[in-house]
Amino acid sequence: MFVRLSVALQCESMHIMQDRMEDFAPYSRAEFRRAVNLSALFGWGIVLVLAMGTAGPNGRIEMILLYFSIFGLFTSFLIAWVIAAPILRFAMRKPISWGGAIIWGAVVAIAISVIAIALATTFHHSGNATLGGGDWVRVKNGARTPYGWYLAVRNTAVFVVMCVSVALAVRALIGGGKT
Repeated sequence: MFVRLSVALQCESMHIMQDRMEDFAPYSRAEFRRAVNLSALFGWGIVLVLAMGTAGPNGRIEMILLYFSIFGLFTSFLIAWVIAAPILRFAMRKPISWGGAIIWGAVVAIAISVIAIALATTFHHSGNATLGGGDWVRVKNGARTPYGWYLAVRNTAVFVVMCVSVALAVRALIGGGKT
């Protein structure tokens, strides 16, 4: 009986401590949720603008808008809550400066890129298939060629710049947190 009472008191004191810790946290739960949702929306918007920009004068902008509104927005929120949210929760334990927003935006981008490259590499193991042609072969026999790795690194660099700009926009809207 003493053990049960002790455990109950410890649990109650942990809840009180947790409530007190949240009182001193630089960001509220609502600000955290808003940061993740804004990250998803801004990321979706940047990719949508880039896709529409590459559609060209004869591009099918209506199809791009339809695709991005159906699949892109869902994917953006899924990635934001599954990959970016845990990183943001860790980062938002302390007030985030502008430099911190740049660093954490790059961390999120690199985490997403590493997962995407790993998944793409996993799915390219299709025997002796070749992706690309001539000097522009990206995948041969299930492995990336040097040109394929060049494209992966180039696209990752562009993605890091995009994520850093999203992080700066979110930092501007959410603020630096309580000190």
